Amino acid sequence: DIGRERLEIDCLMVRGPAFPNADNRLLGLHLVRIGATPAILFDASGVPVLASEALRHAHVLVERGRFAPVTRLNLEMMEAARQDFTSGDGGRPVAIPAAAGPRPEHPVSEIPVSEIMEITMNNLRDRGQTEDFDFLTRVDLLAAVGKMVLVSDIGAFHDLGEYLAARHVERIGLVLGVPLLRELFNDAHYRSLAGGILEAFGRLFTKSVRLYVQPTRDVIDGRVVSANTLQVAPQHAHLLEHLRTNGLVKSLPGDPHTLRTYSSDEVRSRICSGDPSWRDLVAAEVATLIDRHGYFK
Repeated sequence: DIGRERLEIDCLMVRGPAFPNADNRLLGLHLVRIGATPAILFDASGVPVLASEALRHAHVLVERGRFAPVTRLNLEMMEAARQDFTSGDGGRPVAIPAAAGPRPEHPVSEIPVSEIMEITMNNLRDRGQTEDFDFLTRVDLLAAVGKMVLVSDIGAFHDLGEYLAARHVERIGLVLGVPLLRELFNDAHYRSLAGGILEAFGRLFTKSVRLYVQPTRDVIDGRVVSANTLQVAPQHAHLLEHLRTNGLVKSLPGDPHTLRTYSSDEVRSRICSGDPSWRDLVAAEVATLIDRHGYFK
């Protein structure tokens, strides 16, 4: 008798005349929803793929968010992180693992990078019950801008890092904003860990992981706050400085005069209210699909 705790179904696909109305994307979502797998991966065309094969020895950038819809800011963050991620250490060549034979070296800038937008189940439930149509909408919009999608029930960042490491990812870059970085230093998230925040960070930064942090603008005084200027609780200040000094937390570039901060919720609100300015905040491909299908209206 194999219980659910001993069984994991990473991917499920059906095809043929017996399944005329089956949507394999929804089957993947349901696997995550019932706890049969921690995450399901979709390629850039929205097709479910086996993460252990698609990401093996890959160089991966992951951005976590709601993406309802995906915004220009989301894409700009990923692009800025990619520029740093592929620059390496002064352009130093890195070894690319091979299944057999020698391990050739290539300049980091020539290495293909898998860009993944991660939607957690909590973010899918941000408006109450998880709705299948809402989920498919997000996958379609992300596929329109050529991004892979990871739908997961993985909450903590250190668990995400371990999930990717278990699939033998070569290098990992996590793309986030200053508010989320600040939240990572909240001890309340680590009460279930014997080692607290030190255990969590130790587990997160064990597999060539870097955090790429988008600056934000303080809502009170308007000043720009970056990963380099962020202040955390005194007991964690040295930990943050250690991560910055060793290049594990890196600030993405941002012009204080042009920096904009807005969320998917704000874009969605403008769409619902009929404010045409929402089109300036999303990619043209995304705007076209929203108009064509009436998403979020």
